[in-house]
Amino acid sequence: MRLLRALFAKPAAPASPDKVVIYRPVSLIGIGHFLFCAAIYGSLAREIGARFIVTAKGTVFDIEDDGRRFLSEFLVPSWPSDLDVSIGHDAIRAALDNPRYDPTSAAIIGRLDARQRPPREFPALQGVKVIDRWDDDAMRRPALADHGLIYADSVLPEAPLTKSLDRPSPMFDPHPRIVTQAQTAVPGDDYVAVHLRHGNGEHLHGRTEGGQAGFADYVDQVAERAMAEAAEAGLTRIVCLSDNFETAQQLADKTGGVTLPPDDLPTRAHQKFLLDSPDNAVLDARLSRLLVDLTILGRARRIVGGHSMFCHAAALWGDPGRLTLVAPDGETAKFGEIPRT
Repeated sequence: MRLLRALFAKPAAPASPDKVVIYRPVSLIGIGHFLFCAAIYGSLAREIGARFIVTAKGTVFDIEDDGRRFLSEFLVPSWPSDLDVSIGHDAIRAALDNPRYDPTSAAIIGRLDARQRPPREFPALQGVKVIDRWDDDAMRRPALADHGLIYADSVLPEAPLTKSLDRPSPMFDPHPRIVTQAQTAVPGDDYVAVHLRHGNGEHLHGRTEGGQAGFADYVDQVAERAMAEAAEAGLTRIVCLSDNFETAQQLADKTGGVTLPPDDLPTRAHQKFLLDSPDNAVLDARLSRLLVDLTILGRARRIVGGHSMFCHAAALWGDPGRLTLVAPDGETAKFGEIPRT
């Protein structure tokens, strides 16, 4: 209860500006996606002198309470003290009901083929200009600073926005209970952490489903990069993580690394597993494991990953320069760069 009060009664920053940035995720995003987007859009709000509003309503970790239990029992607030942050749908409605809200100075960051989604949920956004997420010029901080209200409709911020920020900051940290579990599982921080999402038959952006034959080549490429990072950094430990134990074990076999116990890794797609969880105990166990894995990544000296925002979110809990992503074609990318192949 103390953490819940700390999160939802967090004192506002000294000033409460009229400008506001809102991040509204859609239902099927994962935890990495949520944390990375919250960090980037929250950091944008801070750098343009705006308030920040974030919600988790309708996501798989919402649990019918606007995400409040997830955001208080699995995470703790870590946003900068000079940023005014509100959480929940009520805060969004209040911002749009504000007499000073001017639709002509507002903008929606989203997909052009889903431009009607925001006004269906919040009619006050009807007719508001939509900025295509792929519009590199419009998606830089100086251009976005001209708007009085920015509504980010779930989409990932691409490199132009991420790289235009002075220093993105996480909005949430792992709960102390999660940190203790991660430290017990993997003591110290002198290791390379590698994470490759399998998907368990789920479609993953940028490549075919995990069951496809080409995935074996992808595992090889990620393993080779992890070994190269370890050699360059003079590290001897490689910790291998995945949403699928066989994939984690394959990475460990190829790198000489270690895995975590497999007991709580489901053999079904992440979203389906969470949505089909029979009770909160099963859901909580999976969410805890996800956050433990994320924390282990975030404490590593070097991070290697594939097509997943999991590693991007973890990299923010330290130096983002630690992150190297590997695309299925072997190309690599760094923090803020999302491989499109």
